[in-house]
Amino acid sequence: MKMSRVAILGATGVMSGILKLPFSAQAYKDESKAKENFQKFSYAADRNSDIIQRYTKSINKVMESSELYIEFDKARVDLAKKHAQKDGDGNPTIREDGSYVIPYKNEASFRADLETLKTDMKYADEVKKREEFSKGLEAFLDEEIEIEDIYTVPFSTFPLTLTGEQMKVARRFARESEKEIDDMLSK
Repeated sequence: MKMSRVAILGATGVMSGILKLPFSAQAYKDESKAKENFQKFSYAADRNSDIIQRYTKSINKVMESSELYIEFDKARVDLAKKHAQKDGDGNPTIREDGSYVIPYKNEASFRADLETLKTDMKYADEVKKREEFSKGLEAFLDEEIEIEDIYTVPFSTFPLTLTGEQMKVARRFARESEKEIDDMLSK
């Protein structure tokens, strides 16, 4: 089965929600087989969660910043704090997205200091590497890769209570094809 790296990263959090689903006989059309179906589905979810975690770790490893870049980024944040608008207590003003509010009057000096930091001999090569990596990051994350060893179960074992987001991830471990599932659901 193929998945993009960005889909794998997104699936990680969704899988933890799937693993927390409580058993409910009412979550199945055939309540007499509910416990057995829930066990099969839960087992598949657990196994596949482990597989997705392995892929997530390797993707995160590729995206990790070097110690030197982390040091540069801390210095960059310190510059932003220095040039940021201050509140009544003298603390930097922070937007909802976590960025600092740099007033217009400080923008030029902030940009000049940032450029000096970026070209500092200590950080220049590392910043350049990170900028090049960032250019290719979207393509890297969008690339579909083969996920091996996904454990599949019949779609009939899926609880009816899955959210749309959970179904988007879980459908990948249904034994049936998407066409077969469409046919089942249209009956």
